[in-house]
Amino acid sequence: MRSADVFLFPTLRDNGAGVVFEALASGAVPVVVDFGGPGDIVHPDVGYKVPLTNENDIVSRIEKILADLASNRDLLNRLRRQGMTYARECLTWDAKAQMTTRVLNWAVGRAPKPDLLPPKLPQLKRAALNTARRVGKAPSNVKPRSCSKPGSFPKLF
Repeated sequence: MRSADVFLFPTLRDNGAGVVFEALASGAVPVVVDFGGPGDIVHPDVGYKVPLTNENDIVSRIEKILADLASNRDLLNRLRRQGMTYARECLTWDAKAQMTTRVLNWAVGRAPKPDLLPPKLPQLKRAALNTARRVGKAPSNVKPRSCSKPGSFPKLF
């Protein structure tokens, strides 16, 4: 997978995200259907989520994404770098253990509430935010979010 630029994973049958973790860690930009684990892992700074609509729409959106990435190597390389950083900082067992410890310490009153990943946004709001980010006009209320290191990736609210 290390030689791949893009990892296309439009499955509805495999709800696990392990293979998406591997793609991110190896530098392949994931393009997934926004369903199950893959849709929860991928965010606009590391890859693409295609809304779960109908077959023709999904294929059309994937074609556009692949064409955009093929014509914009700078974007592709930025997503690859950010995806590898995301995998290293947020998706390792160590990072998950650190986050679990932070949540447990908060639950027993020993630490402040950790900055957790946000729940999914409604489809239209998320699509608008993705477009704004790609053209460099994200709304000013977008704040950093963290996984294992503060400010690593944007928080959606």
